[in-house]
Amino acid sequence: MTITLDQLAERMDRDYRAASETMSILPTFIDPNGPANVTVQLASGACTFPTLKTLTAAIDAAIMQDTINSVLGRVDQLDTLNQGVISALNQLGAKDGPTWSSYDLTSAETAADSSDPLYRANVERGVRYPFDAYIVQPMERRNPGDWMKIGNVLLPPHTDSIFAGYTGTAGSAASAMVNVSQYPAFSKTITTYSYTTYYTWYGYYYSWWNRRYGWYYRPYYYRYYYDAYYYGGYYASNTVATATTSVVTSPLSGSQVSQTFQVPTAKVLKGLRLWTGTAGSTLTQYPKLIITEATLGMPDTSKVIGEATVVSDAAYSNGQGTMAGSLADGVYVSFNLTAPIYLQANKAYAIVITIPNGQNFNVWTTANGFNKGGLFYTQDGAMWTQDLAKDVLFSLVTASFTAGEHIVELNPLSVSGGIASIKSELSALVPENTTIAIEVDINTVWRAIEVIDTIDQLPPFTPVRMKVTATSEAAPMIDTVNSRLTAFRPANQLRFTGKLRDVTQPGALKVSVSAIGYDPAFHTITFAAKVGTSTIKPTVVRPVYGNNTSAQFEVTFALPIDATQYQINITGNTTLATRVFDITSIVEL
Repeated sequence: MTITLDQLAERMDRDYRAASETMSILPTFIDPNGPANVTVQLASGACTFPTLKTLTAAIDAAIMQDTINSVLGRVDQLDTLNQGVISALNQLGAKDGPTWSSYDLTSAETAADSSDPLYRANVERGVRYPFDAYIVQPMERRNPGDWMKIGNVLLPPHTDSIFAGYTGTAGSAASAMVNVSQYPAFSKTITTYSYTTYYTWYGYYYSWWNRRYGWYYRPYYYRYYYDAYYYGGYYASNTVATATTSVVTSPLSGSQVSQTFQVPTAKVLKGLRLWTGTAGSTLTQYPKLIITEATLGMPDTSKVIGEATVVSDAAYSNGQGTMAGSLADGVYVSFNLTAPIYLQANKAYAIVITIPNGQNFNVWTTANGFNKGGLFYTQDGAMWTQDLAKDVLFSLVTASFTAGEHIVELNPLSVSGGIASIKSELSALVPENTTIAIEVDINTVWRAIEVIDTIDQLPPFTPVRMKVTATSEAAPMIDTVNSRLTAFRPANQLRFTGKLRDVTQPGALKVSVSAIGYDPAFHTITFAAKVGTSTIKPTVVRPVYGNNTSAQFEVTFALPIDATQYQINITGNTTLATRVFDITSIVEL
């Protein structure tokens, strides 16, 4: 495009005027006390721009808002962390901190004033709804069928199998006798080990509490360990296990000979067979077999896992104690275990033969005919000497199972008014590749307790059964004495009154209360402080909810300035007995 000199001069003049006008308003643009906007007359028309004051304010506001958002987020994080720290410290022995004091919720005796006429709560490592009704019953078979109980241990249907500790026949394998009574007698105290206890439950009552406190067990004695802090989340059921030691002492007296052994595959041991020497020795006291683990290939009487007593049958000369002398495979002396034993594959065990001093007990041996163990003697029950040329002539009686699923119905649970929750305490030994489950009938459907979701019904009668899976040589072994079922229905209200506590800040009281399982759709909770005969309502109750599964309440009271002691009162209500919550910590801030 072609322009004339006059047109160019006009444009240059216009641009000069615009630049001059822009420069003239620069003081106004940067004046902190000036207007919010300025107008500049350009060739294209008038334009309005925000002044530096406006731009700075906008930038500052954005920075401030971002800072505020960051601070609020950090406050939320610290609040959640504070809840966890308070509760976790409260769990770890309820020790006092420099600025707070926790209530010891380990028992009613240390936390609560249960003499209050309105008191209605359980304190069981947390404040809990009391029971309206409950029942505790052992896991007994309703119809035994083929399920066999040996001592106190229940086994699924099985037949007996024989594992011979010799080759050929007993007669051809026998080479010499060993006399158990030729060694000095001694006495020793032994202990035996028990099974693992599996805890399962459904319903809110135990699910919240157990998840909250993290039931966590390790061998060998029954005690509680606290798991990490957990805030929020819903768990209607769970399974935990503990290896327990049941200390059972019995005398190990007399003279002893032992035979160590291993089995190539895992087996459930029920009894043993021995071949005795020449007849004619009448016993006034019966022999006894002790089964132990072996340490460094030798019997270890500090690791006793079972006992076996003699069977007074025809091979035992009509029960009179005269030992049979025949070496036929079918003529032996039987010993039955007081409870079956699970033998692990290729693990060393020992049969310790004991006879009271003064008795004469002869046992046949083989000429080292068993390559998975050896014969040992002892004179003090501690040191053992091996005879490399001999093995005791013996057989093991083991259980042979049908591989697959086995079911037995247990006695049903019945609670007047309905059942809201069930807890199973199953003491059992569960070998590898086997399973066990306690199932209940809910609306005609059998379901394992640990997979049942929340129920909003109260069935008064609940059928129960036990289901196991077995291999051909191993199956779960159930300790019926220490296995039990608890069915219960919580009340709809709890009322907790704390013990008298000293006022630490005259005229003021602030407490933090954590509740797991709290859902405002079903629950209400109220607080009060009792000073003397006066009941004081809180001035502020600030709830901090999780995801409808937990809550923390910060409660503030204005106390009389001369108050020296107070008691905290908490009342909780639920609209459904199947939906309850636990108070897991109370901390004075």
